[in-house]
Amino acid sequence: MVVKDSLLKINKQFKIFMERQDLDVDEVWQENMYKVMIACTKVICVLTPSYLSSTRCMEQYNIALCCNRLTKRDMLAPFYIETLAQMPTYMGLVQYLDCRHHDQQKIDSGCHQLAGSLSSSAVEVSSERTIQSLQVKFNYDVFISYSHKNADKARLILKALTSINSSLKIFFDTQELKTGTAWQETLYQAIDGSRCMIACFSPDYLQSPVCQEEYNLALAKHCDKKHQLHLVPVCLTKTDTVPHEFTSLPMADCQIMSTQNEFTPLCTQVIHMLEGKGDVTLTSLQTPKTDMVVNTDELCEKYQQLIFPKMYGSIRKCRLREAIQGFKSVGNNDKNKQQQCDVADANINKQQNSDVTDANTNKQQTCDVAVSFAESDKKYAKLFTAILKQNLPDLTINDVVSSDHTQLSVLESADKVVCLISPHYIESRAQIQEFHIALFRHRSTLGTKVLYPIQLSQLPQKPTYFHLIPYEVNITNPMWKEAAVESGIPETLEELRKDVGRFVIERVSREESLALYKAVEALVMIMKGERELKPVGSMGDGPKRNVILNNIMKIKNSIEELEGKEQKQKTQQYLYDVPTTIKQTSLTSKNISEVTNNDKMEAGQSQSTVDIKTPRKHRSNMCHIN
Repeated sequence: MVVKDSLLKINKQFKIFMERQDLDVDEVWQENMYKVMIACTKVICVLTPSYLSSTRCMEQYNIALCCNRLTKRDMLAPFYIETLAQMPTYMGLVQYLDCRHHDQQKIDSGCHQLAGSLSSSAVEVSSERTIQSLQVKFNYDVFISYSHKNADKARLILKALTSINSSLKIFFDTQELKTGTAWQETLYQAIDGSRCMIACFSPDYLQSPVCQEEYNLALAKHCDKKHQLHLVPVCLTKTDTVPHEFTSLPMADCQIMSTQNEFTPLCTQVIHMLEGKGDVTLTSLQTPKTDMVVNTDELCEKYQQLIFPKMYGSIRKCRLREAIQGFKSVGNNDKNKQQQCDVADANINKQQNSDVTDANTNKQQTCDVAVSFAESDKKYAKLFTAILKQNLPDLTINDVVSSDHTQLSVLESADKVVCLISPHYIESRAQIQEFHIALFRHRSTLGTKVLYPIQLSQLPQKPTYFHLIPYEVNITNPMWKEAAVESGIPETLEELRKDVGRFVIERVSREESLALYKAVEALVMIMKGERELKPVGSMGDGPKRNVILNNIMKIKNSIEELEGKEQKQKTQQYLYDVPTTIKQTSLTSKNISEVTNNDKMEAGQSQSTVDIKTPRKHRSNMCHIN
């Protein structure tokens, strides 16, 4: 009622639906709920422990997610009113308005924001048809990547940029991530649509998996042959240790800057660079050197070819039976408890398996392995599952697309989520949602890896982040075909090809079958290893959170090591002073710290130009209220 009252104070003409809608226990799909929601511009969800314990409310939330996908617009508007013991991952991935604990000022502010979107919405809704609006195109001049613990300095950069050119379109998360948006996917898409990123380095930035992934994505685009993005790293606070892969670009030394005016010279150079002015010294610093220009797909393929023998061993040698025996000896009941943590830098609380949920209502759909795939790739999913079930029949495996509620519950609880990535997968909104649930859980789970991605075919150029996923197996690797021809395939796989229905096997080639077989083998080895480990302790004692997206410079360095190339050990100099005036061009390089042998790199060019060097980032007027 408090949200409704606040909305009506703003505009008494708003039509608000608040009637109780009971579940039809005889129907899997709640058509009555759907008809009401699809006719609304926004669906407001008031998140409280009681909400999560209600089967009816949870079903409404899941239907609202479905409406989001069908209409391709952000219909959900969650208001987080009371603290939840644990929040399901798929809820945490939707940007909510934090109004705890019944903060009336924040509720009113959120309602004003919501009212603005209702008033300006030009979307016509109909209860008789779904809306297929065009997907949002992200086009930004500058993306500011920062840790929320350094928000004050990041805002100074934002103000300096807008004071110089108010027409700049800038992505600053607290301004651009509106309530109801899928924040994780939006971050990746916004970087894909940006011309420049300013990466604000600090110790907190380097500790944030989200920030590091933002940096890794921008670096790949920066070093691409087409130079799709300008990456401008700046150092905001004292950073004693910077990993080697974050020092490939010069970094602006902004440690002592504390006012908007002090950031103005740097921001002016950034704007001049975007405008293509020839006298901009920053451009020369930020242009990738010849040895940094790479093709991400070619680089990853080369790395996969070099590690192929180590990763998959002798093709004729079957390690699966050995892994199975060890796996069974551990026992399915001795699984380590997954240690969850908050992704505080993304302003989202990662929570799952709610303790407040009524045991008789929202029962968790548990399984060992969940397989996420596009319908057109069903043949691969069925063969993968058949191989796994044949060797480990006691595992609970879900490879069936079911209702939204059941599917989300399965993805929430599965030990491993196997994602079969293809162009069809990327085009599916439902599969993208499943992938991001697995990705988020993978990043925020300590001690284990939840996401197990397999690449089925060549991918489109965008989204770029799918090219940086560390695929466990890439069946497009030509070495699979060579292996199938030279060594044949294991006898166990031949037996399976005879036993499993021909309608599946006939459509999967021998090399693809071999790749999937080895993918199962590797998955079982991973699960066996994780179950043998001791339970992870606190975050301070246990492993760090997983960073998903690959850093291309780290891959490049690994390739050089595998090829036996001599690694140069040089003192790292990558910080450069920012000139206090635009005309000043004399720069002074300085060491940020002593770097270990593995973290040393060739010093940046200390000639006249503006400072900038490398670190990375740790980041219808109707509504329905339920």
